[in-house]
Parts: sequence; C-alpha cells; structure tokens
Amino acid sequence: PMGTITPVAEVDPIELSGAIITFASLANYDLIKEKNININDVVEIQRRGDVIPHIENVVAKVSDSHALAPTHCPACQTKLIIDNKFIRCPNISQCPGQILGSLQLFCDTLEIKGISDKTIAKLYQLNLVKLPGDFYHLKVSDFENIAGLGNKSGTNIVREIQAKKTLTLKQILDAAIIPNFSSQRIIQIINAGFNTPEKILNITIAQLEALPGIQITLAEKIYQ
Repeated sequence: PMGTITPVAEVDPIELSGAIITFASLANYDLIKEKNININDVVEIQRRGDVIPHIENVVAKVSDSHALAPTHCPACQTKLIIDNKFIRCPNISQCPGQILGSLQLFCDTLEIKGISDKTIAKLYQLNLVKLPGDFYHLKVSDFENIAGLGNKSGTNIVREIQAKKTLTLKQILDAAIIPNFSSQRIIQIINAGFNTPEKILNITIAQLEALPGIQITLAEKIYQ
C-alpha cells in the first residue's frame, strides 16, 4: 500500500497443512532472481509457522531464466525505481494505490471501527477523502449515496472518527505512516526534544544523524 511492488506467486491449488494454497509469498524481486523463478516452473512450497506459504525452491525449470520485473506502477503507470532490493513507485502524492493505502493504514492504526477498506475506496472515488485529515470533515449525509451504507452506518462511522480527534503527537506520526519512521524512532525523536509538530517538521538531517543509532542514510530517508 505504500508504493512497494511486492511479487506474489499464483500456483496451482494444493493442500498444505490443512489449507488449500493458491498464492505464495515471494517477499521481494531479489528472491525471484536468487531462486531463478519463472512462470510455469514447478516449485516447492512450505507454510512457515503454519501460516504464510513461501516458495522454497524451484523443483523443475519449465521456463527459461527468471520472471522479469515490472517497469511501471500498476496503479498509476509511473516508471518504477529500484530501492535496495525493493521495487517502488516514486509517485507518492498522486498514485491512487498509495493514497488508498495511506488512508486505510490511517484508519487501521487509529483503530477507527466500522469503516472498511471498500468504504474508504468509495469515499476516495467520490472525492470526499484524499488525505487522512479529510476523514474529520465527513458528515452523515456523505454516506447516504454509498451502496450498502446509509444513515445508521454513517452515524456510527462519523462518531468513531470524531472519537479519535484528540491525539498525541506519537499517535499522529504513527497514523501518518511515514516510511522508515518506526514507532521506536518516533518515541526516540520526541524524547530527544522534538516534541511538537513544528519541531518535527523543521528537523534537519544533521539533527537526526546526531541521535543514537541513526546513520546518515536513515536520517536522509526520514527527512525526505
């Protein structure tokens, strides 16, 4: 949801640990190259911790070499960039996939009940919500034109949102889902004296790098 293009393998259905598996995690594109995985190859799958199925090995090569990486974002068609071992869409402010992802994670992080990902997508399509702060401007009447919802659902959702109107600085930064800015880093920076929104917004790379455990590369990423 935050711009990383994560590969997923679609496999012929197979029963594994009591579950029918049709998809398996591939984590990142480096894994596809490392294990030389391509479409139609026969693979070995394991469910790690009996939860998420992962491709362990290629048992038989059917297609030559490995699958090629996408070059453009499937959500906005922006040219993708390589960031370490990950493939990312750099179009942060306009990519609909990333905008929807940030809105969904905002609601999940603040535990706003009753508002599903499907409802958030409909609110976005109706131009009612584009940034997290827009949730606080929603009215009950905004939900009346959304299929499957109505006055009662709208009332409950608006009440849930308004109940999360008074937030700590840490809650705000957590809910903003800033890449490379984990909860632990947020606490560290607030405790270092950057304890107002203004101080956070005006923090410099040098001030970040001066904090324990933050190297120049991480400082630059947090700053950006």
